[in-house]
Amino acid sequence: MRSISSRRATQVTTRPRVSAPRISRAACVVVKAHGHGGANPHGGATGVKGEKGEKEKGFINDMRRVAMKLHTKGQAPKEGEVEDKPAPGPWTPTRPGYLRFLSESKAVYEVLEKVMQEAKLKQFRNTGLERSGKLAEDIKWYEETHGLQAPPLAPDGPGATYAKMMAELAETDPQAFIAHY
Repeated sequence: MRSISSRRATQVTTRPRVSAPRISRAACVVVKAHGHGGANPHGGATGVKGEKGEKEKGFINDMRRVAMKLHTKGQAPKEGEVEDKPAPGPWTPTRPGYLRFLSESKAVYEVLEKVMQEAKLKQFRNTGLERSGKLAEDIKWYEETHGLQAPPLAPDGPGATYAKMMAELAETDPQAFIAHY
């Protein structure tokens, strides 16, 4: 039988020896965390030549640079690149302009009411949304009172264009027409 000292020697030699590494000299490590202040707050430039800082990396900064090119100096005084345009004056309605609006609206309502005369849309008749008759009265009164004549509608004007779109929508997609009406 072996002695205790010989067993201990056997155990020590059969197990790998693990020990902590020795530090021969002290090292000073500076870690920059999310601190405010200093020479480069928020992870700014690192000071290494040729290396980009955090604010200069990535696609977000690229998007920001492009966006700043579109901003005016009034929107972004430090980085805006576009000169401010003078603000437009206040909008003032005119009588001829209002008469044109009434005429354009009448054209749209005439088409809507014509479409509603179809058999499949009969439940949408007499809803109180019919306006072409009342608009015709308003236009007549306006012409008589102010001595103006209702302008003819341009084929590519807003009223004619919208009326045409609504008529086409009623034919091609009645559900979308109803949702829009």
